Amino acid sequence: MSNSPTLLTAQKMHAHKCQACAANGDETIWIHPDTCRGNIAVHTCPKCGKVEWKQDAVESAKLPQVQTAQPGVNLDVLLGYIVLAFGLALLGYGAYLYVKKVRDGKAALPDIR
Repeated sequence: MSNSPTLLTAQKMHAHKCQACAANGDETIWIHPDTCRGNIAVHTCPKCGKVEWKQDAVESAKLPQVQTAQPGVNLDVLLGYIVLAFGLALLGYGAYLYVKKVRDGKAALPDIR
């Protein structure tokens, strides 16, 4: 297993290597999606601030490893199940109180005749 960070994305990515940092002996590499063409903010070196437009062929071991995103928990569905469970609990408790009242001999419902 490599020491490079893992990105969860389905987008194509490319890398940039800062030439100014490389001249100073630093190796600064950053990546961004291919959809960010022309965006100055993503082409700016995170270390020195120089804008680097040239893509660089960087060794894959130095790049974050790209994986497809794993499906997570849909919060709307989770909330729906919580509301359903709460509703069923209330219904069950109401049935329990009704049966308890009937067993105690009290009329649970008024006699309408």
